[in-house]
Order: sequence, then C-alpha cells, then structure tokens
Amino acid sequence: LEECRYRLEALLQGYLDSRKGVSAVIVYDSPRDPVSSGRGRSGKMKVMFAENADSRISGMISGGNRTGDMVVVSSDRRHVISSARSSRVNHMSSEDFWKLISKRKKTSTGRKPDPGRNSETTAWYEEILRKEGKL
Repeated sequence: LEECRYRLEALLQGYLDSRKGVSAVIVYDSPRDPVSSGRGRSGKMKVMFAENADSRISGMISGGNRTGDMVVVSSDRRHVISSARSSRVNHMSSEDFWKLISKRKKTSTGRKPDPGRNSETTAWYEEILRKEGKL
C-alpha cells in the first residue's frame, strides 16, 4: 500500500509542478504516517494521515475560509461530496481526477500515447482501490 501511495504522490507532484498557483492536500485513512519520512513537504503538496479521512476532509471544507479556491476530490458521495456541495465547494470524483492527472503529453507525432488497460498508472490506481476495498 505504501508503494502505491508514493506512486500516487509522485504523479500528483508532477501534475502540481506543471501548474502555477495550484497546491494539494492528500488525506489518507490511517491513524498515523506508517513511514515517517517527511514526505509531502513540498510547497505544493501536503500529505496527512487521519483516523477518519472523510471527517478530516469535511472539517477542512467547513473550516476553510478560501473555499472558492478549493476543489475536493473524493468518490465518497455520502459524506465528503455532500459536505462540499452544502458548502458550495467545487468537487470531482477520484476517477475523474485520476484521468486528469494521468494524462500524458503528446508525443513527437502529435498524438497522445495510448496507455491501454494494462498501463502502469492504471495498475497503481487499481491497486490502491483494491487495498481500500473499493475494487
């Protein structure tokens, strides 16, 4: 699971590095950082661990004073997305966000490469979903 998390973080960091003025907070369901390594301490990305990630994210939404700048990414419609909606915070599903950050740049031929169903990033994402019991 840790390797999948690191890969997700690396992919997200690449996405963030290619954009100005964008940052992210990742909140994992875990009472503590399993590997205390100072990860996620770049200026653009923060990694957090919480006993209940959904509650932590909902608290961040309700306590945020700049919610107009916030986009919540989650597939938990019951708690997280409903909290975002009630606070009028932009939101998107995890699946849609995955598609967004895993898009590859065009090749020298001008076409995007077709990673196919067995791509490495798809495998990472599916492994994360499996570990969380969502697949």
